[in-house]
Amino acid sequence: MKALSAVSAFRCLGAECADTCCQGWAMQIEPATEERYRKEAPDLLESVTGPAGQRHMKRNPDTDFCVRYEGGLCGIQKQHGEAFLGDACFFYPRILRRAGEMPLMSASLSCPEIARLALREGLLSYQDVPEPPRMPQEMRSYAEPDMDGAAMMALHEALVAWALARPAEEALLDFALFAEHWERDRSAAFTRDTIMTLRSSAPKAEKLAVDAYRLAHCLSVLILASRRKAPPRLERIEQDILEELKVGVNPETFMIENKAQDFSAAQKLEAGWRAHKEVMAPVMSRWLAAQVSASFFPFGGLGAGAYERAVLLALKFAIFRLGLMAHAGKTSEANVDEAARVAQGLSRFMDHLADPALSMALYKDAGWTQLSRLRGLLASG
Repeated sequence: MKALSAVSAFRCLGAECADTCCQGWAMQIEPATEERYRKEAPDLLESVTGPAGQRHMKRNPDTDFCVRYEGGLCGIQKQHGEAFLGDACFFYPRILRRAGEMPLMSASLSCPEIARLALREGLLSYQDVPEPPRMPQEMRSYAEPDMDGAAMMALHEALVAWALARPAEEALLDFALFAEHWERDRSAAFTRDTIMTLRSSAPKAEKLAVDAYRLAHCLSVLILASRRKAPPRLERIEQDILEELKVGVNPETFMIENKAQDFSAAQKLEAGWRAHKEVMAPVMSRWLAAQVSASFFPFGGLGAGAYERAVLLALKFAIFRLGLMAHAGKTSEANVDEAARVAQGLSRFMDHLADPALSMALYKDAGWTQLSRLRGLLASG
C-alpha cells in the first residue's frame, strides 16, 4: 500500500499533545467494537452513547473530554490495550481509503504532530509500505471510469508534487483551471503543457478591497453556525484576524461590524505581510500538499465535484494565509511553528466540523466560485 511519509514518522504525543483529539470530538464506535465490549469488556459499554448507527464515546459535559481520558492518556488503551479502541480512535490522525483496489494512507493536519511533520519537516512524499495488520472495518473506496488505482494515484501524486514545487497561490489556480477542464474531459492529463494552455485562456484577476473582510466574516459565520464554542486555538486565530482587520462579527445577527467603513487595515496587513511572504512560501506550499493528500484531491474531499473541491481548497488556503498574516501583523514575525499552530487549529474545525454546504454558499455569495474572483483572492497578499 501507499502511505504518506509523515504517517511513518508519526508518534502520538499523548499527554504532551497541545490539542488532544480526546477533547471536543464525539469519536465514533462501530458495531463490531461495541459487540467486542459486550463480550470481552462489559465495563466499557457504559462509556458508549448515541442512537443506532451513530454510537460514540461519551464526553464529560464539564470538560468536553472523553470520559475515558485519564491524565493525558486514553484509559481504554491503558487498561485493555489499543485493540479495544474503536476505529476512529485507533487510526486517527491516519486516513485510510482505497484508490480502486489500492489501499492508501494519509493524515490529517488537525493533529498537532502531523501539522509539525508536514509543515516543518516536509514529510509529504508517498512510500510503499506493508499493509498494517488492522484495517478499518469501513473504508471508503474511490473509483473513476477508465482509471484504475494506479492511474488515480499517478494523478493524485502529480498534484501533490505540483503543490510542493511552486507558490501555493499559483498551484491552486492551476488546480481550479484543471478541475474545470477535467470535469468536461475526463481523459485530460495533468501535464505542464496542459496547465500552460489553460493559464493562457484564464480570466483576469478581479480583486476587491473587501475580500479580506468577507473572508474573515465567512470564518466567523461558520464558527457561529456550528453552535459550538470555538476551541482555544481556533478562537485565538479568529480574534487575531478580526483585531488586525479592526472589525467584529455580531453573534446574534452574524453581521460584520466595521462602523468606520474603513478598509485600510487590510491594505496595511497585506503590505506588512510582504516582509514575511518569502519565508512562509515553502510552508504554504507544504500546507497545500498536505491538504491535497489528506483529501485525496481531485477524487475526494469536500465538494460536489472536482472544481467545487478546488474552490473549497482555495478558500481554506485563503483563510489559512489570512491567519498567518494576522499573526505576523500582531507579532511582527512569522515562523514555521506558528504556521503549524494556525494550520492545525483551522484544520480541526474546517476539515471536520464546518458545514461544507454553508461554506460553498458563503463563497458563492462573495463571487469566489468564479475563476476571475477566485484568482483575485489568491493574488491578495
